Amino acid sequence: MNSSTKSSAIQAITSLINTNGPAHPSKYPQELLDHLVQELGDDPLVGALYYLCLCGIFKEAAKKSVSLESLTALIQTRCAFKKAYAEELVGILKEVYSPDNLTRLKKAKNAAFEDLCGLEDWPFVWDGEAEWTCRDGFVGCNGHGEAMLRVADRKKLLTVLQKALPNFAYCSLEEIQEAIAKQLCADLDGEFEEFCEDDDYYEPVVEDYDFEYDMKQICPRYGLEAFDITYEGSDEGFEPYCGKGRW
Repeated sequence: MNSSTKSSAIQAITSLINTNGPAHPSKYPQELLDHLVQELGDDPLVGALYYLCLCGIFKEAAKKSVSLESLTALIQTRCAFKKAYAEELVGILKEVYSPDNLTRLKKAKNAAFEDLCGLEDWPFVWDGEAEWTCRDGFVGCNGHGEAMLRVADRKKLLTVLQKALPNFAYCSLEEIQEAIAKQLCADLDGEFEEFCEDDDYYEPVVEDYDFEYDMKQICPRYGLEAFDITYEGSDEGFEPYCGKGRW
């Protein structure tokens, strides 16, 4: 095994655990394989490391207390590799799962969530579109809302994020904020569409959509509070199916 191949393997595995946690390869070996193939192509080391993962060696390597000797013996027993090759593989795993790396990952766990909870506020922007239709034509409706958000119930928000983001504990602050915004926008889109499509006979007055009310109803579901809420609405005019212009 040359040093370049070894370095590439370490880089691939480290990249995976940095964004998902030290236990991720053991839980999702296919992702490990994908990372290794992307970095090393069809090198035999890919198959060897993947086999180690399937045999539970990665799980053992992630334990701070495991020694090089015991890990080498375990690889020989479970995977039937010769001692010399087992030692080379252990060298890769122990560099990936070094005490310093494990300590760093432990500190990083949920760090972005704690940062989020520590923010006084952060901005949220929503742009919605809907269409009111009748037998003769349609009206395009547009809404734009802005608000400031802050965490009101960290326990509730934590539960929501853990369900929404599989690798939540190691997500960045930006990734968490994007996930929150995506969920809020989806809920607001539904409310806006319902408002615009409510009456079969009369066009909606888009300016009257109560964005503030919906924000204050939706945000508590996710442990959030919204304030400094503003909204603007407009429509594109009635478009008859037979041609342009108002009817």
